[in-house]
Amino acid sequence: MHYDPFYDSEEDPNSSCRKNSPFKDMYGENIFDWVPSHLQTLEPSTFGHYGCDSPKALVDLMMDKMNKIQPDVDVILVSGDYLAHGFAAKDEGKSHMKEIKETLKYVFVDILSAKFPNAIILPALGNNDIKYHYRAPTQDDDAPEYYSYFADVLFNQVSGNKKIDSEMIKQDFLTRGYYRYDYDFPTYSDGYYLSFLSLNSLYYNLVTPSTEQNILTEQLDWLEHHLSTAEDDRKFVIFFHIYPGEYQVHKETYFWDEESTTRFINIVETYDKNVAIILGAHTHFSDVRINSASKSQSSKFLKSEDSNDDVAKMAILITPSITPIFLNNPGFTTFKIEDNFVRDVKMTFFNLDLFPESAGDATFNQLDYEKELGIETFTPKHVEEFMNRLEDSWVFFYRYLAHKVGFRGILEPFGVAMHYMLGSIGIFDRTVFMCASKYIKKDEYHKCIGS
Repeated sequence: MHYDPFYDSEEDPNSSCRKNSPFKDMYGENIFDWVPSHLQTLEPSTFGHYGCDSPKALVDLMMDKMNKIQPDVDVILVSGDYLAHGFAAKDEGKSHMKEIKETLKYVFVDILSAKFPNAIILPALGNNDIKYHYRAPTQDDDAPEYYSYFADVLFNQVSGNKKIDSEMIKQDFLTRGYYRYDYDFPTYSDGYYLSFLSLNSLYYNLVTPSTEQNILTEQLDWLEHHLSTAEDDRKFVIFFHIYPGEYQVHKETYFWDEESTTRFINIVETYDKNVAIILGAHTHFSDVRINSASKSQSSKFLKSEDSNDDVAKMAILITPSITPIFLNNPGFTTFKIEDNFVRDVKMTFFNLDLFPESAGDATFNQLDYEKELGIETFTPKHVEEFMNRLEDSWVFFYRYLAHKVGFRGILEPFGVAMHYMLGSIGIFDRTVFMCASKYIKKDEYHKCIGS
């Protein structure tokens, strides 16, 4: 979401959208210097600008659209980075905790709970929602204050969450920021139970590695315990902000440390029958990842010759962001869980490039995973089949690149160019993109790209 309470979308767009923010040291004088001219407007824009975080009008527009699509939504997963860039201080000794607390409460109570008073609202922690950028709250500093305040907001002030028995959640959340929630699903009689596991992936990030090594291990022990002791008819939704694997931003980049990445994959693949879906965020663009079975791997992204014995057991759905700061159109994800499967995955994008003046003029486009990508249910098998189709057709591949960042029609070439500018594709070369999409472990990724 990256909600920015200090950004006035009615200002001259050629001035910095951080002008009113106390955190403007996070950016240069004018971030519009790197926004392409065709994504700029010379007039103030009600719903914000590319290169800026989200004004309230944009967040309200997206929440209202979500409400229109699914007015009786059961659960909302807020996958981290609720706050704009700059709340989390980059330098030790600085603190914006007063602003962090006020804005956390505003996002969850005055925006989300107000728009969806009956929904269960569950967060995962993002690298911009905390005291220090990318640093998981620590036991000897900010964890007690941060988690206790956040828990009070979530369970005492979010209306839909008041029906939750929060004691089990608080046992883990109040000290480490991860938790399990068992949803009292109306379809128990249909033969399955549903639980949500929110992981605090800040502990595994490589930007500011955690010094609390015991928690890194304990959280994965906790994950394995819940999956290994689950009833056969229980399904889990696992979600976090920073997902494991490689992401190309001008250079080869990994988000998690290798040891934790390997163990997480082993746990999930061992108990894959109990996993309904894994969700990540962080990179603002929507995406899908699988962990291809190692024995079919070659020096390039070739398909398995033994598809019966060699099928992926893990897939990650990466959700788009509402903020357009990375030049993407604002988006959110909806899906249904029916008959033990995740179905009807759709990503809804706001056409910010048209710069409408009112909500009544706003238009949207939608990426339907079944109709447009052929992913009927979000399972590793179906996602792997989709990736094989990407390899078979350059047209399909390019259109997917554009649509997953929310661009349609005449702006589709720019959506493709964004990936080229990041270095994730070359001119008629998709090796880096496909290998990153199919191999999460570093050594297997390198074998795939032939290095």
